[in-house]
This record gives sequence, structure tokens and C-alpha cells, in this order.
Amino acid sequence: MEYENEDMPINHRARWTDEELKTLLKEIKKNLDFNIIANNHKRTIGAIKYKLIRYAIDKGEKDQTLTLENLINMTKLSREDLLGGFEKLHYDYKYLIEDEKKEDDKEEIEEEQENEQLNLLISLNRKIKVYGTFIILLQFINIYIHL
Repeated sequence: MEYENEDMPINHRARWTDEELKTLLKEIKKNLDFNIIANNHKRTIGAIKYKLIRYAIDKGEKDQTLTLENLINMTKLSREDLLGGFEKLHYDYKYLIEDEKKEDDKEEIEEEQENEQLNLLISLNRKIKVYGTFIILLQFINIYIHL
């Protein structure tokens, strides 16, 4: 990678162009390694992650239906990197956590309902077996009586 000085890449602190952002998002979609992406853009990995965090914030503000999981999938950042970036930039992301918790609660309720239905089916199956056996016994008794 070309460096401006011994420590910083050439594009250190340079403004991101729209074209560069589009390229970054394509690279992220292709799951390229952050080292390769940083090298391609002549920026640090920190600068790449910072841009992705800003992108996630912009997306989240424009579309409040996006979940934290959506933003993680869009940026390929870890949950910790994304939330840590939100904290540093003072972005109010609490609604994302609340939505995530609501989604977890919803899944838990659905699982409980499925378990209840399964238990009901098991109980019904047992009753059918018992009643089936009882009916067979009645038929044998009826046959025995008529002999």
C-alpha cells in the first residue's frame, strides 16, 4: 500500500466519493477481507469500518424498519464493532436493541406455542391409544358373550 508518510495510507483523511462508497459496498457484499478492502482504497481498516458505521447510521435513520441484524449483514461488521461505533458517534441505537429483544420475545412465544401444541398432540395420541385398546376389549367381550 502507498503511504502518505511512514504511518498513514495516501487517502488518510481524504473525503469519500460516492463512487468509492459504491465500490466499498460492492467489496463488502463480496465478503472481501477488510485488509484487502483497506489496501484497495488506500485507507486504514479503521477508516473502512468507520465509513461502514456511518453508512449504517444513515441507513438506520432513513429506514427505521431496519434491524440491527440487517445493519450487521449490510456492513459485515461485528455486532461489537457496530454498537461500539454507534456509541462513539453518540448514535441512539437503543431502538435497534429493543426491536431485537421484541423479535427474541416473539420467537420465544412462538416456540412456547409450538411446544404446547406438540404436548397436546402427544396427550391426544396417548388417549387415542387408550381408547383404541378399550374399544378392542369391548369388541372381544361382545364376541365372547355371543359365543
